[in-house]
Amino acid sequence: MYFVYVLKSQKDETIHIGSTGNVEKRVSAHNNGKVSYTKHKKPWRLIYQEEVRDKHRAFQLERFYKTPQGQSILKKKIESQV
Repeated sequence: MYFVYVLKSQKDETIHIGSTGNVEKRVSAHNNGKVSYTKHKKPWRLIYQEEVRDKHRAFQLERFYKTPQGQSILKKKIESQV
C-alpha cells in the first residue's frame, strides 16, 4: 500500500504534502534532515495520512492536494479527524 501524508512544521507551521510507501520511515527522514526541501523547517509532525491502492494513485492524489481545490478538500479531511 501507499500513502499520501501531510506534515506540519513545528518551527513555523508550514505544511508539507508528500507520498510514500512507508510513512514512519519518511517522517523520520524529514525530521533527520535527509530531505533537502524540508530540512530547514524541522521538526515535523504528521497531521494526516491517507492510504491508497498504489504508487501512481498516491502521486496523483499528492499532486491534487497541492492545488487550491485539493487544499480545500484536504483541509476539511484534516479538520474532520480531530
